[in-house]
Amino acid sequence: MSRLRSKEALRQAIKEERARIRPHVLMMKSEDVMRWLKSLDEYRNARTVMAYISLKDEVDTRAFLREAEGKEEKALLIPFIDEDRIKAARFTGIDQLAPGRYKILEPKERKEHDEHPDLIIVPGIAFDEHGGRLGYGKAYYDTFLKDSLAVKVGLTFEELLVHRVPVEEHDVPMDFVITDQRIINCKRGEQAESEE
Repeated sequence: MSRLRSKEALRQAIKEERARIRPHVLMMKSEDVMRWLKSLDEYRNARTVMAYISLKDEVDTRAFLREAEGKEEKALLIPFIDEDRIKAARFTGIDQLAPGRYKILEPKERKEHDEHPDLIIVPGIAFDEHGGRLGYGKAYYDTFLKDSLAVKVGLTFEELLVHRVPVEEHDVPMDFVITDQRIINCKRGEQAESEE
């Protein structure tokens, strides 16, 4: 029970911290995060990438998705919830999305893609350098990720990185955590850092 409370306390603290980031700062930091993502070999080599549609205070993925529209070098997938499970459909454009459960944008055409993603960009409230992830409490992603062989990448801002996320047995760790300042290889404990 104390672990559950500590997760809830951390969720609340990070949400409050995120809400304090000014919109123009969030956009600039998000661009840096996505630049680091695109420099990652695992991203460059992936044929199929699954990415979430960001909520207001999350690392913004929308510019990244708009940039990917119409490009054929990668298949880009977007998650949707069907019968309490995450599935993924091919991304065909921002205008082809509509609010689904929890008012999160999902593909209007909810047709499951038949190819498994090579890399999954995973949403979360908090991440740590060891690959720990704190989600939104529904365990949708942990269920989806538990048998996936895809490279799992969490995105956050440097000042929101926490020392240790309280994890439970069912929590699936990230392979990489990317901030606006660096890439953290959670499996190897290696980091690529900004020279700025």
